[in-house]
Amino acid sequence: MILDEMATFQTKTFFVRYAEERVVLRDVIHFRTEIDVDYGYLDTEFFLRIEIFYAQPPSGNFTAAVSQPDVMQDEAGKPSTVYKLGQTKLF
Repeated sequence: MILDEMATFQTKTFFVRYAEERVVLRDVIHFRTEIDVDYGYLDTEFFLRIEIFYAQPPSGNFTAAVSQPDVMQDEAGKPSTVYKLGQTKLF
């Protein structure tokens, strides 16, 4: 989902069951940017920041959330769900 007002993209919510589990997202995002062609425009810095957030698994609905993506999505969208920044990477 693209959030235009923040110029960001969010992947689907997914559940990681064990350490170093790989999750294939297969999302393609196309952003367009424009830079004024003034003197020195080739020295303009441009970067992409990727942030990974995580939350604790749902405590009351754990079994259903693990096996049913729509239940996980509902659990992740609750106001009581607290997301923490896990990692930031700049490209």
